[in-house]
Amino acid sequence: MAVVTAWFDQSGQGQLIEGRVSRPSYGTVSALRNLAYDGGMGVGAAGFGLLAAHTGYAWGFALTGVLMMGALVPLRSPRAAAGP
Repeated sequence: MAVVTAWFDQSGQGQLIEGRVSRPSYGTVSALRNLAYDGGMGVGAAGFGLLAAHTGYAWGFALTGVLMMGALVPLRSPRAAAGP
């Protein structure tokens, strides 16, 4: 989790979001971003817990790995090949 948080902070993802709103709204945008991030981490952990409870840890990790490989699909899209 620390590695993901460090990547998020260093990659400039926060600046991407905050760059689209006025300066007085930074606090609101930051709070919403943190809420979404923490909520996603919680939902993911709960989902893995339910999966592992029904399949066991080995299958839980294997199925989670397969699910995460789905995140690579957008990299093969023509839009990704064209660049930003």
